[in-house]
Amino acid sequence: MVGARDGYFILYPQYFDSRISREEGRRVPREMAMKGPTAIHVFHAAQTAGFDPELDPDSHHPAFWFHRAGRVLISIDNVDGTKAGLIRVIARYMKK
Repeated sequence: MVGARDGYFILYPQYFDSRISREEGRRVPREMAMKGPTAIHVFHAAQTAGFDPELDPDSHHPAFWFHRAGRVLISIDNVDGTKAGLIRVIARYMKK
């Protein structure tokens, strides 16, 4: 599995889904979230924000193993700050 140890932040669409609770995996406030985001939405928002994302469409969030929603990988080298900060930046671009 690819992760921070490998030099990537992993972003799942569930982080931005207004239909799920924080306990279920949403990482942004509900007012910053959107209904039913996809990995493509996250990918395009990351591109618009100026990152160089990689799309992994066949992956799944570990808690949602039954739903292959995909994920987006962003190199840690391209991010100034934390994963939480990155998620908030991407969420702002998804709302546009």
